[in-house]
Amino acid sequence: SGNGRVGYGDYTVVDLGGRIFLDEAHHHRLDLHLNNLFNREYYSGLGHAETDDTQTPYVTHYLAPPRTFEANYTFSF
Repeated sequence: SGNGRVGYGDYTVVDLGGRIFLDEAHHHRLDLHLNNLFNREYYSGLGHAETDDTQTPYVTHYLAPPRTFEANYTFSF
């Protein structure tokens, strides 16, 4: 974007995941995920854009999602 190197980061993000089989034959499975455990606000990437009036380049930041929980059930034959 014409601004040289741009640093971002210097943080730790904790994600947890687990899998539980609900039967001995492993047909029923439950996957659990907890992302961004400490609910940190952080950038997951950088981009670039230009202003509308003078087309001056600037850096944009992609804000990562907050703490999220996900559960998936799977049945296998």
